[in-house]
Amino acid sequence: MIGRPTAAFSPGVVQGCSPLVIGFQNSSFGTDSLLYIWHFDDGSSSSFDSNPVHTFILPGGYRVSLAAYDAYGCFSDTATGQYWSIRILSQILNYRLINSAMDTIHYD
Repeated sequence: MIGRPTAAFSPGVVQGCSPLVIGFQNSSFGTDSLLYIWHFDDGSSSSFDSNPVHTFILPGGYRVSLAAYDAYGCFSDTATGQYWSIRILSQILNYRLINSAMDTIHYD
C-alpha cells in the first residue's frame, strides 16, 4: 500500500514591511520523490518549486499553503494540509509606530 505524502513547511519570517521577501523551507515527506504546489493567497501564480522565495507587495494578511503529490498521483490530505498566516505591514504604519515609540523616549 502506498501512503499519502505529508506536506510541511516553514516560512523564514511571518511578518514584516512591504515589500516583504520570504523564503519557504519545505520539509514534506512521502514514499517517493514529491512534486509541490504552493499558493500564496495574494493573486500571484502558484509556484512548483521545492523551496520557493516569494515577494508580498501589498499590506495585509495572507494564508500560504502547500500541497505535495507523488509520482502515483497521491496528494497530501488537504484537510490537514500545511498553512501559515503571513502578515505584511505598510511602510506608513511602520513609520507611525516608530515615531510614536520615539515620542515616548525621554532623556534626562
